[in-house]
Amino acid sequence: MHRVLFACTVNYRPRPGARRVLPSLLGQSHQGVNTPRLPTPHPRAPRRLIEGATASSCSAASAIASSPAPRKKKKKKKNAVEGGWGGCPPGVPLRSVAPRHCPELMGPMRMVPSAHPHRYQLGRRIGRRLSRALGLLLLALAVLALFTLAPAPPDDLLGGLKRELRPAALREQGGAEGGCLDRLQSRWPGRFQGCGGVPSPCTERAQLYGALGDWQDGELDLRSRSFSVTDLFDFGGIEKQDGGYFVPRLSPLEVPVRVALLLMDEASSSSAMGQVVRAASEAVGEVSDSLLWWQDSSSYHSTLFHASTYDSPVVSGRAQVQAEDGVLKDLSKTACPIQATLERLVLTSSGVVLAGWQVVSGAEPGELRAHLQAHLPLAPAGQKVKNRYILHTTVARLVRRPEKPQSLSAAIGRAGSALCGLEVRFDRLALAEELDLLALGLGGRVKWYPAALLSGTSCST
Repeated sequence: MHRVLFACTVNYRPRPGARRVLPSLLGQSHQGVNTPRLPTPHPRAPRRLIEGATASSCSAASAIASSPAPRKKKKKKKNAVEGGWGGCPPGVPLRSVAPRHCPELMGPMRMVPSAHPHRYQLGRRIGRRLSRALGLLLLALAVLALFTLAPAPPDDLLGGLKRELRPAALREQGGAEGGCLDRLQSRWPGRFQGCGGVPSPCTERAQLYGALGDWQDGELDLRSRSFSVTDLFDFGGIEKQDGGYFVPRLSPLEVPVRVALLLMDEASSSSAMGQVVRAASEAVGEVSDSLLWWQDSSSYHSTLFHASTYDSPVVSGRAQVQAEDGVLKDLSKTACPIQATLERLVLTSSGVVLAGWQVVSGAEPGELRAHLQAHLPLAPAGQKVKNRYILHTTVARLVRRPEKPQSLSAAIGRAGSALCGLEVRFDRLALAEELDLLALGLGGRVKWYPAALLSGTSCST
C-alpha cells in the first residue's frame, strides 16, 4: 500500500479549489500536527506504479494496491547456459567454465540440453568413480599375477643350477643317515641339531657339497674358471710316462684380480691339512694313475668375495686398493675367528678336490660376504663364488683325466668320510692382489694385505 501512496504523492497535481485529502492519507493534518510517517518506499518498486499514478486516479491506484504485487522476474545472466549444456550446471556463464568440463566450448557442434542436468551430472560422477575402482582392481590383479606367475629366483646353489642328489652319492660321501652329519650332531648337538633337514646355513652347505660331488662320468671336464688344463699347464714328456713334467703357465694380468680371503692358521691347521692331502693322494693312487697339482700349503684359504675379476676387471689405483683393505680391516675388528670341521672331501666335475667345512664357532661366512658386498660397491655383480654360505678349500686339481672318474670320486668321498670332524681354524682376513692369472692356485705372484680377526673373551671358542 505504501508503494501506491508514494506514487500518488509524487505525481499529484491538485486542481484549483480541490480538497486536500491526501495529507490525511499520508498521516499529516491540516493543522501541521506531525504524525508518524509511512515507511520509505522500496528502492526497487516497479516504475509503472509510480509513473502511472495521477492525482485524479488515486482510487485506481488504491485498487492496484489492493491487488497482489507482480512477481519479480529474474534477470537472465549474460551468456548463461540453460538446461545444463553437456553437463554444465544451469545458469553458469560459458566464460566461467573450463573447456574440458563444457563440451560446447570444444567445437561448433551444440549438444542437446539434458532434461535432467543434475541427474546427468550425478551419473557422470558415479561413472568416474566406477572407472577408478575398476582401474585399481585391474592394477591389483596385475601385481598379483606378477608375483604369482613370475618364475622363482634362481637358487644360490651352484650359481642357480639346482640338482637332485642321488642316494648313492649321499652314501658315498658320508651325507646319508649314519654319515658325517650324524657324527657332527653327536659331537656338537647344540650347533648341528637339525642340520640337513631344517633350513639353515649348515643345511645349505651340506646340500651344496653333496651337489658338487654328484655328477656322471661323461660330465667330468678338467677346466678351471673356463680355462682348460692345457691353458693352465705346459706338459713336457708327461704322456710318455718317462719321468716327464708339467709346469703352470703364469699369464700376467693388466688389471690385477683382487679378492677377499679367509686364511687358515698355519700353526694349528697344518697338521689337519697334511692328513687331508695324504688321504686324497692315497685315494687317487688306489684307483687311478691321474696326476694332481697340489695347492700351495702356505696359502690354504677360503674365498669370500671378489673386488675385481679377470673377466670383469675394476681398474683402480693405490687409493682404491687401500680403501678395500680398510674395509677388510674394519670387518676384522668385529668378526671372530672361525673354528671349522671337515664334513666332506669331494671331487667336482671340473676336476678339483675340495674340502667342504662346517662352522663350529665364530663368524658366519654369509654375514662376512654380506658386509663386503655392502661396503665394496664397485665390485663386479657376477661373483665367482655363487653360494654365500660355502666354506671350502681347494686341495688339488686333476691334470689328467682318470679312466674311471666315478671310482675316483667315490674313493675321495670315502677318504673325506674317514676324516669327518677334522678341525681347522681360520684366523685372518686378507685382501690378495693376484698379478698373474689364477696366481693363488698356480703359485703365481700375489700381494697380500692381511688383517687378523678379533680375538679375546668376546669370541667363543
